[in-house]
Amino acid sequence: MMRESTTIRVGLSAVGDPFPAPTGIVDYTLLDPKNVVANSFTATVDAWGGASMQIDRDQPLGETLALSGAFGAYRNEFRNGTNNVQTIGAVTAKWQPSEAVTIQPFWQHARVRDDDTGALYSTAGNFLPPRIERRKFRGPSWLDYNGSSEVVGIVANYAMSPATAVQAGVFRSTIDTETDAANLYVGIDEAGRGRQIAIIDPPSIYQATSGEARMSHAFGRDSKAHRIQFSVRGRHKRRAYDGSDEIDLGPVVLNEERDVPQPEFSFQEQSRYELRQFSGGVAYRGRWGKFLEANGGLQRTIYRKTIRIPGFEEATTTSRSWLYNATVVATLHERLTMYGGIVNGLEENGVAPANAVNRNQPLPAIETSQRDLGLRWQINPGMRFVLGAFSLEKPYFQLDQAGVYEPLGSVTSRGVEFSLSGTPHRNITLVTGGAILQAEVDAPLVSSGRIGSHPVGLPNRTLRLNMDWKPEFAGGALSFDVGVAHTSSRWANSANSLQIPASTILDLGGRYMLRKDQRQMLLRFIVSNVFDEYGYSVVASGLYDTIPGRQATLTLTTNF
Repeated sequence: MMRESTTIRVGLSAVGDPFPAPTGIVDYTLLDPKNVVANSFTATVDAWGGASMQIDRDQPLGETLALSGAFGAYRNEFRNGTNNVQTIGAVTAKWQPSEAVTIQPFWQHARVRDDDTGALYSTAGNFLPPRIERRKFRGPSWLDYNGSSEVVGIVANYAMSPATAVQAGVFRSTIDTETDAANLYVGIDEAGRGRQIAIIDPPSIYQATSGEARMSHAFGRDSKAHRIQFSVRGRHKRRAYDGSDEIDLGPVVLNEERDVPQPEFSFQEQSRYELRQFSGGVAYRGRWGKFLEANGGLQRTIYRKTIRIPGFEEATTTSRSWLYNATVVATLHERLTMYGGIVNGLEENGVAPANAVNRNQPLPAIETSQRDLGLRWQINPGMRFVLGAFSLEKPYFQLDQAGVYEPLGSVTSRGVEFSLSGTPHRNITLVTGGAILQAEVDAPLVSSGRIGSHPVGLPNRTLRLNMDWKPEFAGGALSFDVGVAHTSSRWANSANSLQIPASTILDLGGRYMLRKDQRQMLLRFIVSNVFDEYGYSVVASGLYDTIPGRQATLTLTTNF
């Protein structure tokens, strides 16, 4: 709600970032308060019974200060029949006392209530679960999530001179979990019979504080322009986990409803996780005429992780790493550009999955590296084609023989990716592309034959097509869009003995824009998974969920 937009930058699109990441950068643009009064209202309903509304307002408070606020209330309905109620409120301000200084504080609070915990499924043999009826929550009703989250921060920019600028930001986020659970259907046979296991988590709080300061200086001019940037950043994270109560709810049959009485929970003392990280770096970007551009960066990061497990001595690990990146972009022709680069970075890795012995344990950040080489061809003023080859290496996390989710080795993914985008006709916008890759696991368990050589859940082929058509007769007020996503088969378990079949999903939609005086109204309609394609997603080795079925959504946005 605080974000104006979200952009994922990867490959050539991430060249301008001083410290890119191998698997891409998620670039958030903070909501920018306007200097004029503006209001907007958005309402959404869907065929599953979900409904939401959101109100946004921009309010100037003089020549140098403006506020932007938003409030939303949502009843969310999900593919497995679960639902929740959510409220979100956010405020951001923009103070610009001079052309050189901008200060922007922000705050957001979200509350989630009665968020039912949908089931995840594992089978008793080398087969997928029998067909599961979607849009049906089978209980019990007391398996749910309740909690709140808060994000507060401030961003400041100071232009010391036309060539030198300073940027800084401090952020703090908190997630307060009151109740949480996992809902597991385990040992399912081919007739759909198994057992239901509930894992109830005690209340916990996650807290994270981070900050960054950058100073950049530009020099050179015209055909030779250069920029150097210095950066320092740090973060501190704390989280409680484990201490859960595992309850066997007895025999279960797929697609049958049941509401087991809520038992008394018996929680254990929780483990504690604390992380401190500090990084300092320098980056350079230069351009020589219209034909050559290069950028590079070097960072030194210190990573300290402390784990406190009841009954054991405190364990602390510290790692120091050099992270680096370099990219060269050469214009071979006015329509043909070649690029190549190498990136070595540190990335977040989430928590252990629901079926792991160390469920919810925060996983350490992972060091990843990528090399890529590609071409960008501007076919004509309206169409662009990009073709690239890449090699990505990172640690391979999966369940070991004891059920602990941990690094078993490394996985290397090599492949090609391509995209074709633009306006082949004045009324048509096209974005299509995909990736074809070969991924291999290098681990001692592969050599001994205990796990397969291919990673879990990673398809060898993904293809996407999105097209928008604005018919001539509507004068730009009406448009229709189509989206097609194809995913090849992928391994369902670490033994590589079972696969999830390939799937192709079709989405259809349309927009209608009505303008009157200074007001405008946008009506958006979309049907996702038009043919109600059925399939499974892989949560972890041998643990499955269903993909969403067909859904129709109608959204109305208007200003007033």
